[in-house]
Amino acid sequence: MGQKIAWSLLVVCSLGLLQWVPFLVVAIKRGLRRDWMALAAFAFVSVVTAIWGGLTANNPDDDQPLLGFVLIGVMGTAVVLIWVWLFNKPAVKADAVQPAAPSGRDFLT
Repeated sequence: MGQKIAWSLLVVCSLGLLQWVPFLVVAIKRGLRRDWMALAAFAFVSVVTAIWGGLTANNPDDDQPLLGFVLIGVMGTAVVLIWVWLFNKPAVKADAVQPAAPSGRDFLT
């Protein structure tokens, strides 16, 4: 539970710039394809929002409420995924790759 709170605080306190970090940690630990895809998606969104924010920062007359809504939505999605999907099952790559196979003669009896 403490780990979920810490990762959620990292996502919110960094204003979404470090939202990819918890997904990187899980992708390295578990090594599953879906974890790497989630990492890639959140890293891509972080880069896009950082560039978007940098481009709109030069023009203070043009406020960008859409950027704020996107950031809040992406941060909310990251926090929900952290709480619901990311740290719930301690799985390893071998669990996903190798199905449960019977050993020895147990399967014949």
